[in-house]
Amino acid sequence: MALIVARIYWLLRWAGFSLVLMVSTGQGSSLPCTNVNKVSDLFERTIDDKPALERMLEQSKEQAQSSIASQQTLKELNISASQAEKHATELNNIKASELESKGQEERAKAENNYYDSLELDYSSPLISQHIKDVDLIAHASEKLLARLVEGLKELDIDCHQAKGNVELEPEYHLDIQKEQGKDTEYNQHNCEELRNRYRCTDRLTLVCSKKGVRYKEWEGRVMYLGGSEFWHQYHGWTHTIKCHRGYWSVHMRQDSHLNLERRNVIANRLGVQLDQIDGGTAPWDGTGNLTSVDGEHHVFEKYSINYRFRDIYPVCEAWKEEWSEQCNLE
Repeated sequence: MALIVARIYWLLRWAGFSLVLMVSTGQGSSLPCTNVNKVSDLFERTIDDKPALERMLEQSKEQAQSSIASQQTLKELNISASQAEKHATELNNIKASELESKGQEERAKAENNYYDSLELDYSSPLISQHIKDVDLIAHASEKLLARLVEGLKELDIDCHQAKGNVELEPEYHLDIQKEQGKDTEYNQHNCEELRNRYRCTDRLTLVCSKKGVRYKEWEGRVMYLGGSEFWHQYHGWTHTIKCHRGYWSVHMRQDSHLNLERRNVIANRLGVQLDQIDGGTAPWDGTGNLTSVDGEHHVFEKYSINYRFRDIYPVCEAWKEEWSEQCNLE
């Protein structure tokens, strides 16, 4: 029984776990037993010739000291002693809080680009396959450890992981010395001696801030359309009647919607606003002789459109004052 527990325990230690074992007693209670590593002579027993190893390490130390004293290493690195001292001084002067930023600056330099070749390329199929193998090994190890823990529970041995030493990152505090600033005192001096003489002119100007318009009285007017112009350009206003002589006479169509169209045409021709025009009515017949257009259609010499027109003039509805001053040196 003890041999089985010892084997399972050392398998768990090999897997990287630090465990606290609860060993069951006969009275139904559990006693905690924690593994404590003891100093062993495993290293001495596994080294064939320990004195020879110590002599080799001592010789290596002496060679390193000799190389430093003779500056052979500096020659191999192709730098001078002054440059090495300069670099050492720069490294010693770097603050602990600036180590990370200084390292990033050095890594970004062009001469250190060869580090890129040392980093893993996770897009490589070989690296991807290694990652998959690691995941499979980790998954299989989890299953093995789960079976081992279940076997320990069947033997009334309860295992739980013990919390190890917690290593905290050092905290850096920046102390700022505060000093009370002194208030600035101004000594005001007034110069009462007259130095220059000026002659100034003030101007008040009234400026219109809101413009408006006023309308004059209505006056009656007439706009004439030639017969050919009326037939070809305003064909929608025409109304034809077949006469007893066999031809078609062209007349002015009467409609309120057409009156509004005729009003817009008058405003566009005169280049005025629409509210300056009123009316737009037209007599049924034209005036003058009949003239043939497009075969059997006959139009009058001219057609009249009656309307009213009123002129406008600008006015100012609100005024504002603007002051200006101009000074000249006498």
